[in-house]
Amino acid sequence: MNIGYMINNILPLRIGELLRAYFLGNAENISKSSALATIVVARVIDTLSVLILLGVTIFLFPFPDWIRNGLFYIGAAVLLLIAFLIALLVNKDWTLHLLRKVFKPLPQKVTDRLIDIVSSFSSGLEIMRSSRHYLAILCYSVLLQLCYILSVFFTFKAFDLVTSQYPAIQSDPLLASVVMLIIITIGIGLPSAPGAVGTYHGIVAFGISLFGVSAEAAMGFAIALHLANYFPLTALGLICFWGQHFRFSDLKAQIPHRDEVV
Repeated sequence: MNIGYMINNILPLRIGELLRAYFLGNAENISKSSALATIVVARVIDTLSVLILLGVTIFLFPFPDWIRNGLFYIGAAVLLLIAFLIALLVNKDWTLHLLRKVFKPLPQKVTDRLIDIVSSFSSGLEIMRSSRHYLAILCYSVLLQLCYILSVFFTFKAFDLVTSQYPAIQSDPLLASVVMLIIITIGIGLPSAPGAVGTYHGIVAFGISLFGVSAEAAMGFAIALHLANYFPLTALGLICFWGQHFRFSDLKAQIPHRDEVV
């Protein structure tokens, strides 16, 4: 996972999400479809954990209506994805048959290709039948979210924002940190420049402006928070990358063939 973050930090369009399957498959000696399935499930659990946080904070913080509505649709999409993954695990043949009906308006060649991709992916999901995998992913996700919350919290402290000048932060800095985590997580999910440069800063600046922080202070906060996450994740990813004896030529070779991940 650290390698994926590192790749996202140096390449655009969050391509590390796809290439992570290649490196995970090689490192753990499992098929690419199994690696991709593991990553998808991990991402779903990550998003679900953020939505659970949202379910709590939405009653404690006055999110703008458009954010509430947007997060509602995201939550619905995640639940549909979870239902789809469960259907693939429980009854693969029925699910593929249903997908064929959904894809029927498409050309036959395209339909067959899509079904092959989903079928290969569902085979990879078999590795997730063991409950211990879900527990491990859940623990990792909770730990990761906690680290992000603490990074926001200590950046608040570093910029002296936990003061009476900003009562919404001072009254509950941990809640403010969770709110920032939710906004950042949703915002950087879209394809962007390497390291989400620009996108990340705009999202953070917007999020912290909800607490009454000026535009100048908000941008400084965004830059500091971005650097606090960018360099450690990139360095850790490089250590893991080289520790697994990967080379950048491996990375370059995979980019033109990322459609083969599944």
